[in-house]
Amino acid sequence: MSAFLGLLITPLLAWTFAMEDVGRVSIYHLICNLVVMVFTLGLDQYYMREYYKAEKVSLMITCIMPGIISLGIFSYLFYAYRVSILQYLFEISNDATAIIIISSFIVTLINRYLSLNLRMEGKALKFSFSQIIPKLVISLALISILYLEDVMFDGLLYVYLLSNIVLLVYLLIENFKIYNFLNLFEKNKFNFKDLKDGFSFGLPLILSGLAFWGLTSIDKLMIKDLSSLNELALYSVAVSFASAVVIIRSVFSTIWAPAIYKNEDHPDIEKNIRSVVSLMGVVIFYLFCIVGIFSPLVAIILPDNYELVSSIIICCVGYPLFYTMSEATSMGINVKKKTYYSMLVSILTLGVNFVLNYLLIPFLGSGGAAVATLISFYIYYVFRCEISSRIWISFPRFRQYFEFLIVILLCTLQVVFHDFPPLSKALIWFTVLVFYTFFYRSYLYLQYSKLTKLLNKRVKV
Repeated sequence: MSAFLGLLITPLLAWTFAMEDVGRVSIYHLICNLVVMVFTLGLDQYYMREYYKAEKVSLMITCIMPGIISLGIFSYLFYAYRVSILQYLFEISNDATAIIIISSFIVTLINRYLSLNLRMEGKALKFSFSQIIPKLVISLALISILYLEDVMFDGLLYVYLLSNIVLLVYLLIENFKIYNFLNLFEKNKFNFKDLKDGFSFGLPLILSGLAFWGLTSIDKLMIKDLSSLNELALYSVAVSFASAVVIIRSVFSTIWAPAIYKNEDHPDIEKNIRSVVSLMGVVIFYLFCIVGIFSPLVAIILPDNYELVSSIIICCVGYPLFYTMSEATSMGINVKKKTYYSMLVSILTLGVNFVLNYLLIPFLGSGGAAVATLISFYIYYVFRCEISSRIWISFPRFRQYFEFLIVILLCTLQVVFHDFPPLSKALIWFTVLVFYTFFYRSYLYLQYSKLTKLLNKRVKV
C-alpha cells in the first residue's frame, strides 16, 4: 500500500506543480532526513538497544531531550540566516517557507521516536499504518488541488507539514497506551548515566549514517549546483518510480539478517549462503531487465517535459538493487563484528560518487547523476562482497560481477542515447533477458523444481 501511494504521489506532483517546485521538494526531503539523522545524535539507536532493559519513560526523555534542545538552537540559527540558506537551497526566500521547514524538522524528529515505540512493542500493523498515513494525506491533498492554478511551493510544503502533523496525532494516540503523558516530565525522569552511555554508543553511528546519507543524496545536491532545478525534478521523479523496488530490499533485509544470526553455527550455513547469493544474483538481473522492458510506459503517465525519466529510471533502480545484493553478500562483516569496514566502504564510495557526479552531470544532466550513482553502488556492492568473502565464508561471485557490468553498460547506453526509439530499448532488454534465461535454464529449472516440491509439501500438510 505504501509503495502504491508513493507511485501515485509522483505523477500527481509532476502534473500539479512546476518542475522547479518538484526539484525543490526533493531538496526539502534531503534536508529533513539529514536534520533528523544528525539531531537524534545517535540516541535513537541507543533507545532501541535499551528499550527492553530500561524504564521506558525515563529512557525516552533522556534520549529525546538533547535532540530537541539542539534542534531548537539550530532552528533559531536557521531562521536568523533564512534568506541566505533558503536562497542557496531553494533559490527562493520568504519567512513562511522558513517557518514551515523548521516546523517540519521538529515534528519529524518527534515522530521518529514515537514510531519507534510501535516498532519495539511489536505492533507491526500499527507501525505499517504509520508509514502509510503521510503518503495517504499527501495523495488526497494533491488530488484535491490537482486542477487549481498557481499553486506555489509554499502550498506544497504545507501539504507535507500537514501529513507529518496528522502522523504525529496518530502516534500520540497510539503511544498513550505505552506512556502516561500526563506524568511524562516528573522529577528524576532524566538519567545522565543513560545519556553518557547513549552518546558513547550512538555518536559513532552518526558518522556512518552521514557517509551513507551523502552517498544517497550527493547526486541531487550536485544536480542543483551543476545543472538546474528542472534536471533535479527529472531525476527526483525517476528515483521515486525506482523506489518501488525498495520493498524487495526491505523484505529481504528483514528476513536475511535474523536468519544468518540464528543459524550462524549451523553446519549447512556455507551451502545455504551460496545458494541464496546465487539466487539473488539471478533475481536482481531479472529485475533490471524487467524494469528496462517496461520503462517506456512511464512516459505515458507523466507530462511531456518528463520524457527523459523513462531513459534514466533503469539506472535509478541500481541503488536499491545493488544495495540488496550487498546485503545478501556482506553478512560476514556483521557476523565477524568488523562493522568499521562498512563505514570505510561508505566513505570510499561517497568519494567515487562525488567525482563521477562532478564529471558526468555537466554533460548528461540528470542522466549523468543516474549513471554515477549506479556505478557507485556497484562499487559499494563489490567492496562489501569482497571483504565479507575474505573474512568469513567465500562464495563464487566473479561471474555475477561481470553480468552486472553488462547491465551497467546497457543502462549507460540507454542514458547516452536517450533519443533511441522506446520500443527498440524495450526489445534490447527483452533480448538480453531471453539470452540470460537460456544460459541459466538448468539452474532456473532446478529452482522451480525445489519450489514446486516445497509448495506440494505444504499443501499436503
